[in-house]
Amino acid sequence: MVFKRFFALLLLSLLSLKGAAFCQGDEQIIRELFERTTGRTTFSLNIIPIAEGLTNRNYKVFFDGDPVFVRLGHKDPHSLRIDRAKELSMYRLVEKDGIAPQLLYSDPSTGTLVAPFIQGTPYGKKGGQWLYERTESIRKIVSLLCRTHAHQSPGLQEIEYPFHIIEAYIQQARAASALLPKDIDRALDMVRTLKSYHPQHSSVLCHQDLVPDNFIFDGENLFLVDWEYADWGDPMYDLAALCIEHQFDEEEKEMVLQNYFQTPTEKERVHLEMMCMLYSLRDALWYFIENNPSPEKRCDYLGLAYYHYHNFYASAQWLQDHQVSLASYNTAST
Repeated sequence: MVFKRFFALLLLSLLSLKGAAFCQGDEQIIRELFERTTGRTTFSLNIIPIAEGLTNRNYKVFFDGDPVFVRLGHKDPHSLRIDRAKELSMYRLVEKDGIAPQLLYSDPSTGTLVAPFIQGTPYGKKGGQWLYERTESIRKIVSLLCRTHAHQSPGLQEIEYPFHIIEAYIQQARAASALLPKDIDRALDMVRTLKSYHPQHSSVLCHQDLVPDNFIFDGENLFLVDWEYADWGDPMYDLAALCIEHQFDEEEKEMVLQNYFQTPTEKERVHLEMMCMLYSLRDALWYFIENNPSPEKRCDYLGLAYYHYHNFYASAQWLQDHQVSLASYNTAST
C-alpha cells in the first residue's frame, strides 16, 4: 500500500513536465475570434497559456483588461470519444444552476469556448494532499455533485456508459496497435461480468472527469468546469471518478458515501467499488491510446496507463475480498 501511494504521487507529478506555451497560430485564432464575436478590430489582448489540460489548448485572455477563459478544442475530438454537441447541451443545464460559469461563446464545430475566468484554485485532494480542510471539502464537492445529478434523463433505461466506451476504446487501441497489457482480455471478461450486476435505473447528468483541477474554488463558491466527457449515466460512476482522481483512501470513500446517501449500505459500497474498477480501466485505455513517442507529449502516458490499470485490479481484489465473484478470476495473482 505504501508503494502504491508513492507510485501514484510520482506519476501524477509528471503531468506538468512541460510548461505551457503558444501553439502555432493560436494567437491569431484568438484575435480573429474576438474580432468576429465583438464586431471590433481595435482592442488590447494579453494571452497567457494555461498548463493544465492534456488535449485542448487553454488560455487566460485579458480582453481590454478583463480576464476570460478561452479553450481551443482538440482537432479530432471523435478520436477521444468526445461529442461537442452533447457537451454543449450538458453545459447549458449546469450553467443555469451556477455549477459551471456561464458561457460567453461556444462553437461545437471547433470545440471553442469562451467563459468568464474564475480567479480561484483547484479543490479537493491533489498529489496526495488536501488543498483545503478534508471534511468540508468532501461536503462541498459531494453537494455540488448532488446538484449535478439532480438533472435526470427521462425514463428507465439501461445505462451503457461506461461499458460502451470501454468497448470502443479497446477497439480503437487495437486498431492503432497500442501497447496493451498481456492480460487485457481477462480484464475485459471481468468488465462483462460487472455489467451483469449493473442495475437499471434512471440515469442522471454525470461529469465523469472529476480531477482536482476541474473543481475551482474562488474563496466562496465552488465551480465545476470542463464538461467534454459529460453524459447521462450512473451517479455512482461520478462518485468513483471523484474517488479515483483524488486518490481517496477507504475512510475518504466512506465519507463520500455518507455525504451522498447519509446511511450507505453494503450494496452501495460494492456498487462504488465496481464503478471504481470501470473508471480505472476506462482511464487506463485512454492513456494507452494516447501514448506515443512524440517529444510534445506532456506527461508519462504509459506510466499513468499502468497506474490506472493497477487500480482496476486493486478494486477487483476489494470485491473478491467482499465475496463478489468476477468470473472466478484470481485477482490476487496480478
